[in-house]
Amino acid sequence: MSTMVQDDPKAAGLPIACSLEAGALAQRAEALRRDLFAHVEERRELPDGIQYRFPGSDEFKDKLLAFAAAERTCCSFFGIDLAFEPGLGPIWLTLRGPEGVKDFIRKIFEGEEDLGLLGPTLPQISREELKGTLDRGEPITLVEALPEMYYRKAHLPGAINIPVERVAELAPQLLPDQDAPIVVYCANVSCPTSELAARALQDLGYRNVREYAAGKQDWQAAGYPTEHGGASRP
Repeated sequence: MSTMVQDDPKAAGLPIACSLEAGALAQRAEALRRDLFAHVEERRELPDGIQYRFPGSDEFKDKLLAFAAAERTCCSFFGIDLAFEPGLGPIWLTLRGPEGVKDFIRKIFEGEEDLGLLGPTLPQISREELKGTLDRGEPITLVEALPEMYYRKAHLPGAINIPVERVAELAPQLLPDQDAPIVVYCANVSCPTSELAARALQDLGYRNVREYAAGKQDWQAAGYPTEHGGASRP
């Protein structure tokens, strides 16, 4: 038996961002790693996601159904499929999504950020440091790595839009100075897009890139202003 919990999110163009606050997300991720993903019997990489095999017991049936229902609410970008093999056999959980979803899955559910498997830590900037830099008019280029539709809806003051999948294409045009200070952000701390975009910029030779990992959600939660619309020009 197979149960599709949510349709393919690619068509909706949803960003990879969890609605949970950072603390709640960290607690949930730790519990899921311990109580659910530590019991994976087989793991398969897919082009657009990852598939896991779990024991076919009622305990894991209940855990996986609860997991799917919760993720459908807080991580609406997921396409989630549960398949139950005959004869009370194993249960397969398949998680799919837009570009970057596998990095999110590995970081949150497999804990790769704790194992240092994603490369050296990116230089970070806090909300207050960023706000002070902007208030003082110091030279800095803000880059939003989300799709254009989310950038146009709301972005940090003066930010330009370079969607993560277009970094190699747009960065040479929009960021001609590879020594200039750049800050990359996306939706929130659970969104991997800013990290992927920042590392892509570093790979292209940009030498002064920092990440505002808490992202647009953190900025808006502090009541700081945003802009909307606008062209992707510095």
